[in-house]
Amino acid sequence: MLAVARCAPCPQGLPKGLAAALLALSCCLSTGERVLAVEPVGDPIRACSHPDLDAAQVSFDGLGYLSGGSVFLFSCGNRLGRLDLGSRRVEVLSADTHLAGRPDGSLVLIDTPAGFPQESEFPEGGYFSAEGQRLAIVGPQALEVRLVNGELRTRSVYAEHLDGGEADASMAPSAMAIAADGRSVLIGFPRGLAQLWGVNGTLRHSFRGFPVTSADPADQGGGTIRFLAFHPDGRSFVAVSSDGRVHHWRLEGALIRTFGTAATADTRMPRADLSPDGTLLLVAPMEGKPALWSLQGERLQELTDPQAGGLPPSPPEAVRFSRDGSTLQVQTLDEIQIWSRQGTLLQRISRSSHGASLAGLSADGRWLVGGSPGPEVMVQLWKLP
Repeated sequence: MLAVARCAPCPQGLPKGLAAALLALSCCLSTGERVLAVEPVGDPIRACSHPDLDAAQVSFDGLGYLSGGSVFLFSCGNRLGRLDLGSRRVEVLSADTHLAGRPDGSLVLIDTPAGFPQESEFPEGGYFSAEGQRLAIVGPQALEVRLVNGELRTRSVYAEHLDGGEADASMAPSAMAIAADGRSVLIGFPRGLAQLWGVNGTLRHSFRGFPVTSADPADQGGGTIRFLAFHPDGRSFVAVSSDGRVHHWRLEGALIRTFGTAATADTRMPRADLSPDGTLLLVAPMEGKPALWSLQGERLQELTDPQAGGLPPSPPEAVRFSRDGSTLQVQTLDEIQIWSRQGTLLQRISRSSHGASLAGLSADGRWLVGGSPGPEVMVQLWKLP
């Protein structure tokens, strides 16, 4: 059931009979937008259970989608699981199964032998599918290139390519991105350093000169790189540093432009995403409002929540454009907001519904997956209009 209504006065919650089944999307917006409610697809599905454990010991975390978007991956305790959106079939995977990221942002499952490095040994998102049977693994101290059977092909230690004063424990990767062709990896570090690596383990270029206004000692000499993205043109990339500044570089080393704010009080740990067409950048500070920027340095639109009442927005956990670039997704601890590129709030989705934590909003914005942690983890699927 999909309920669609114009804002009349704002409804005070959902009907009690539907409370267990419906997600509450946005109440009436001051701009007169629609009020939408969506119903789960089928009943909750048991993902995994352990009757001897209490509710705090079996967790649920959404991880993302396989290529094509029809299979959602999650962790259930210390195991990986998959949910087929079409058949609604859940499968808990072998302990030897690992994840790798693809250049398009989707995931791939890899069955690996005993002794293969564990994800916990590398930064989140550190597995990248390179090309064919090779994996580029961005570790805390080195870039490794391995075959999926675990065979190590190359290991390049970052400290061997840094100045003597930089080769210390603080110089661990802080951001990463893989090129669309899977042949190059960008790695960001503290102190204003980014490096371009080939997946054969060759350092192609180092980029320096990211200005900083932070008082954080780890940022001395340059801002920590918090976001990296290859531009769709294949000739440049975008970096966002810890003070909220945006840097657009050519891959051969020329700085095209730097813009953005240096007011670190409201830009620490910014979240960011580049639009699929490479024309817009969404930057969301930990404190303050998300904003859209052009790559020419123009601040185009600030995302102002009409229900915030002047209060500061909740800190963002993630931001991204939809796969077609038509909408923006801002995820906080409490909700997922979907915005138009023109800065209109289209939907507000609560991330909790009777204990179910929403974790998997698909790249096309059509599907949500939620899970309820406990002795018996239940997974629920929703389809958005």
